[in-house]
Amino acid sequence: MIGFRKRPRQLLGTPKQFKQIGFHYVKTTPSVSILQDYSIMLPPINLQAWLKENRHLLQPPVNNYCLHRGNGATTMIVGGPNERTDYHINGTPEWFYQLEGAMTLKVVEDGEFKDIIIREGEVFMLSPNVPHSPCRYANTVGIVVEQDRPKGMLDSLRWYCEKCKEIVYEVSFYMEDLGTQVKAGIEAFESDMDARTCKNCGTVAQIRPEKPSAAPV
Repeated sequence: MIGFRKRPRQLLGTPKQFKQIGFHYVKTTPSVSILQDYSIMLPPINLQAWLKENRHLLQPPVNNYCLHRGNGATTMIVGGPNERTDYHINGTPEWFYQLEGAMTLKVVEDGEFKDIIIREGEVFMLSPNVPHSPCRYANTVGIVVEQDRPKGMLDSLRWYCEKCKEIVYEVSFYMEDLGTQVKAGIEAFESDMDARTCKNCGTVAQIRPEKPSAAPV
């Protein structure tokens, strides 16, 4: 088992707190989410038609777009290629479905780094509190469903050293908006050279992953 050194967590919560530590917090507009009034049941969404008109909205680093919010969950459509090196830690389960192509879900389980391949047409339920880093490839699309977080439960974004595997940096916050907060956390890390520098071996974390040649088959 790899031994990880605990690092102090930076706690985030409200938009005001994001601004206090230099995060750029953007309130989502009604156009970001298809479902806004939860008392109204909207008709089904044709995903292929939606992608034909809106694929350009799936932009790095996260490439996600919130289709539905409310009733205890958020449904996202996520494209590729994304540009993430962080590992997300969520205290609730996450449900993955690959609509087009395959993806690699990098996880850390009992201190061991593993790759989980989710192929086109497959579904996968990620257990709570498993550090995970979605690797999405060009011309791929998936659906992710996440639960609303209970009051007091914090999400974390964590970066591991590519060389020694120690934790380089970790930031924790209350997740209210999957459409903006993960992206804000990634961008803040990218602009902070001290946060990106491993305190164990001095390696500076890359802000973009190496681009794979193609999705796994």
